[in-house]
Amino acid sequence: MPVYYNDGLDDPVQYDRQASFVGGQISNFRENLLNESQAEFLKDLDTEKNGILKSRRGFHRFSDLIATNTGVDTNTQGLAYFDTDAKESLVAFVNGSIYVIDSSGTAATVDSENQQANSTTAQVDSCQVADKLFYASHVTNNRVGQLKWTGAAWEVIEVHDGPTNSKFLVNNGFRIFAVQPSDNQVYVSDILPGVTGGVDSLTITVGGTGYSAGTLSATGGGGSSFAGTYTVDAGVIKTVTITNAGTGYTTLPTIVPSDSGDGNADITPAFTTVFPAANAFKVGLGDPITGLASWVGFNVVVFCKNSCYVIDTNPVPATASPTVPAASTFKIRTISTSSGCLSHGSIAQVGEDLFYLSRTGVRSIRRTMEENMVASDVGVISYPIQNVIDQINWAQAEKATGIFWRGRYILSVPTGSSTTNDTTLVYNTNTQSWMGVWRGAVTISSGVESSYVNPVDYAVTQFTGGKPFLVSLDKIGNPLQFRDFVEDINLVDTDFQDKTTTTFKDTGWEAITRAFTFGEQMTSKGAEFAEFEFDRSDAMIDIGVLLDNEADKNLADELDTGSGELRLTFTLPSTLGSGAVTRFRYSMTQYPEFRELQFNFKQSAQAGSDSKYLALRSIHAGGFLNSVGVES
Repeated sequence: MPVYYNDGLDDPVQYDRQASFVGGQISNFRENLLNESQAEFLKDLDTEKNGILKSRRGFHRFSDLIATNTGVDTNTQGLAYFDTDAKESLVAFVNGSIYVIDSSGTAATVDSENQQANSTTAQVDSCQVADKLFYASHVTNNRVGQLKWTGAAWEVIEVHDGPTNSKFLVNNGFRIFAVQPSDNQVYVSDILPGVTGGVDSLTITVGGTGYSAGTLSATGGGGSSFAGTYTVDAGVIKTVTITNAGTGYTTLPTIVPSDSGDGNADITPAFTTVFPAANAFKVGLGDPITGLASWVGFNVVVFCKNSCYVIDTNPVPATASPTVPAASTFKIRTISTSSGCLSHGSIAQVGEDLFYLSRTGVRSIRRTMEENMVASDVGVISYPIQNVIDQINWAQAEKATGIFWRGRYILSVPTGSSTTNDTTLVYNTNTQSWMGVWRGAVTISSGVESSYVNPVDYAVTQFTGGKPFLVSLDKIGNPLQFRDFVEDINLVDTDFQDKTTTTFKDTGWEAITRAFTFGEQMTSKGAEFAEFEFDRSDAMIDIGVLLDNEADKNLADELDTGSGELRLTFTLPSTLGSGAVTRFRYSMTQYPEFRELQFNFKQSAQAGSDSKYLALRSIHAGGFLNSVGVES
């Protein structure tokens, strides 16, 4: 309540604080209602469970994927990690071509003379099943393509049946699930699918007459090396055997017996069936499918634009059919008929949950399943940052991409008028709070903002003998490695900068605290002091002051928050960093009265190359409550 009268000779000092930042960004509510661990705005910052607000690690170019790239936007289409006992490679789809990158960042083009994807611009979805990577779609027949390491070279073959121009490939139970947009159906492959590029079976359609036993050869089809034999009974071809299936066949060849006979024999070749004809199913009432996700067990979640369903795809027992799971036995359960998913790329498994982007914000599939029971939008987890969600360019939202990485759901989306993913939202599952936005350095040209970090797709690599890395594919066609794998003792200041081209760029981090009200919402206050705690920080910062949401003159300019820790590499002479908490106290009596007080932290424009790491622990402030007249 307001303080109407105070007859004390000396007013007691009232205290308030930002105790930590573990509560993350809460920007969809009034800043004077936030608790001591929440902040109004966080940009390119992160926090652990200890609540210390830190500069995020940078994204560094991992490979010069396109050697001639000078920064111009490229048609980047997809990213995957190929992992088998014999081969490990990061696989990037760019401009219709397939690039493979090894653990050292060396890139090579798979079959550099030919385009491998059926489009140079469309999104390429992929999934790995056993030792093969399947992608949508191959250039020859617009069907699923298969990438495989033969032991000596990369081999790309098109699947000869199944959906065309497919999307949203996922692996569940060692089967491919893919959507064919033309009929809005989900197609299911055989278990452990694969094609060889050779002729896989022969059928005698007409046995003919007058034949002598001999050999079989093949003409046409684009392949080579096929060989076979046949036997006859009274001049009629009775059996056929493949001795060499051949390689490189893109269409079925004509099978020719070595003996001409009466010329009427007809031997029909066939490729391996990957997608059994009856193995397709529909969900919903014509709502277009927008994404698939493999979930716990044999469950596959089918997301539509305005609805979503969970499918129990447990294969048919071997006694009924040893390899072909009949889609007719799948059990379909409706999760929601009012909420769907906008982007297949945004779907990420988070523990035993799925997070994804819907028109109402970021959702949890488990919580969405509860909505009908509690009659509430409990499935939406992004309400604390709804103002950021509202800035998404919904016309381009299908480009959104996300991943779960080390306790964080990372979602990159296009905002404003941007047609690329220029803003990344980070949800910390350990603290169950939003860490704000990651955008990196932002430039403005003709009133339009542009970011230097524009993830098109994410993948996690685990090269033999190394640590797992988070890698994103950027809009100019190069994979970027997130530097969070660097141990603290080995950190250098560039690990807190982005390097998307050939130069390092500051992230432009910024923080705005909750509103300090000193326990009283209505009474005006006079500030006495503010104290800031830093924990092994070395950033040079400016501290701004906001009084009732209006910016006033800075409290501190070019504050050197400390020497941090002595990190490799360093040049002698160097200052040995201290592990002690560093505190800076400032008088605030020079500021006018206010009802609520906030602090704004930014990296100083005068910060040097060795002043990048912010580690803000807490903020304390003291002030006096001013008495007011009853009429106020």
